[in-house]
Amino acid sequence: MNAFITLISTEEYLPGVIGLKKSLERVGTKYPLYCMLSQRLQNQNHVYNILTAAGIGVINLDQSICDENVFMHNIHFPNWSYTLDKLQVFKLVNFEKVVFLDSDLLILQNIDELFEYKSFAGVCAGKSYPGNESWDGLNSGLMVVEPNLETFEGIFKLVPAVFDEFNDKALPLGDQDIIQRFIKDSWTSDLQLDEGYNVFADYLSYYITDLGYSLGGDAKPIKVIHFIGKYKPWMRPTIRQFFWLCSLLWRNPYYYSALCMYRKVFKIG
Repeated sequence: MNAFITLISTEEYLPGVIGLKKSLERVGTKYPLYCMLSQRLQNQNHVYNILTAAGIGVINLDQSICDENVFMHNIHFPNWSYTLDKLQVFKLVNFEKVVFLDSDLLILQNIDELFEYKSFAGVCAGKSYPGNESWDGLNSGLMVVEPNLETFEGIFKLVPAVFDEFNDKALPLGDQDIIQRFIKDSWTSDLQLDEGYNVFADYLSYYITDLGYSLGGDAKPIKVIHFIGKYKPWMRPTIRQFFWLCSLLWRNPYYYSALCMYRKVFKIG
């Protein structure tokens, strides 16, 4: 069985999961969406009821990758701590292959073809944006996974060592750091997908006007928009975020197009 998988660790991301489901339905996917529920999630019954009512399968995780040391280390970056539970997608062996999707993605075109790729296929998202030339490695917001317990154990064993390294450098630790370390020497060109599968919303105007990508077109299509950062399109912006949005829209007008597309999704179905 193949499926799309996402994760929810805090209830504020629940609208994002619903939006992800609706955007997948809108592009006519033939695969179901399942959502992993972190052990740290509060009001699990409430979240479970909303997800199942929306036709989203629920997977209750039986452990938490984020222990207290990691949680306290990331205390000022809580969204990074919670993402560590994403690593548990590798032990979902009831599925033959899955495509993991962050809940802050907007799917613009059908991406069912991703199930034809090997495990760890994904995008080095944002690498073509000026200043990011040195970026290397998989962005875990969208990745193909063939669940395997040996793979999970290998990834899980890396957590303490990578944590110690990031702790010494006072850097936040997320799942992506662990995954990138695990595949450091094996992430070959055949696993690197076109950037149109994972374009950061903050970079949209550059990718469209300078790199020739298109929203909704067939030539170099942007198939997935990724709303990275603390502000998500389903959230009411704070005063600080409002001014940040105004500044972003001035230099990146296509971000407004992306916001309109996202809000349109919520009016469907």
